Amino acid sequence: MSRTQGRDVSVLVSSSERAVSFGRSGLLADRLISRSRLVDSTFSLTPQSTLVIEGAEKLSLKEMLVLTGEAKEKSAQLLFLDSGGRQSNTSALSVLMSAGVTRHSLNAPAPGLEATVISIQDKRERYSAMAERFAELHGTDMPVTAAVTGPREQQQLSGMIRDALQDAGKLGPELLTVEARTPVYVSAKTRRMPVTYRPGMVLEDRSDREDVRHYTVDRVHEDTRMLSLADSDGVLQTVRLADLTADWRLFTREQLSVAQGEQLFAVATDKSAGVKARERLTVTAFEDGALVMNREGQKKPIRVPADRPLYVTHAYVSAPGSRDNEQGTVLATG
Repeated sequence: MSRTQGRDVSVLVSSSERAVSFGRSGLLADRLISRSRLVDSTFSLTPQSTLVIEGAEKLSLKEMLVLTGEAKEKSAQLLFLDSGGRQSNTSALSVLMSAGVTRHSLNAPAPGLEATVISIQDKRERYSAMAERFAELHGTDMPVTAAVTGPREQQQLSGMIRDALQDAGKLGPELLTVEARTPVYVSAKTRRMPVTYRPGMVLEDRSDREDVRHYTVDRVHEDTRMLSLADSDGVLQTVRLADLTADWRLFTREQLSVAQGEQLFAVATDKSAGVKARERLTVTAFEDGALVMNREGQKKPIRVPADRPLYVTHAYVSAPGSRDNEQGTVLATG
């Protein structure tokens, strides 16, 4: 519609995975803009153009201000798409709606899409039914993904799905426990704020790419704006928050149980393991204290020692709209 009005149209994508998905379209391949461009001083819109913002519920207020300010200056049109991946009364989209911006719903079914609605009021019974259905579909030719909003809900549903897969014999009986790290995204401002850090978090000093140093946050000193860090040998040292640069990466960590047949999702790039961010992995075997895994779309397996940190999580559950499959089944719940 915008093109028929003579407007130039581009799409702001929320992730690299979405960029790959949208890039398969000949109409969009050369019209994609990465969300990271919003913080670039060179970001600008073509006058009288239309920008479609995919995954708009993930926008920060700062990013929203950049977009609306640029659109006002260039008389551009903004179309925000809400995939429901994040719900908050203080989100950027909520601020827009409270300001009176009109919200529209698209009810037209997509070609080839079939939907079935099952009503189960009790939350635990609903999750249990989803887990059993997931286990039934898992391992077939068509991929299956579960979707629910909220980290706590995602963790609960993921655990129930793993139990169902174990009961169905689709995960091996032997379990291996690994340390899984998840990146915490911080800005130049929040990196220097004591509230960003908690004891038990991990800081990685990547200023030397050949020798990454790992530290555990032992204590946060809010009054002096310093951190007590323990290295891999348990030796304590202090560092000023003001001295932390972008080469210091922050992570949360957890002990993750992994079985043969487990599906994992890479939350960060791990060059030493040969894994890229957002890759999907399947554990095929345990060998001498290491995990043997296949990467989706790759024939050659990789072998990763289990005594080193992995940047992965279980791949069964995600937020609505955060994973892309061209075909398959999505089990979604509120």
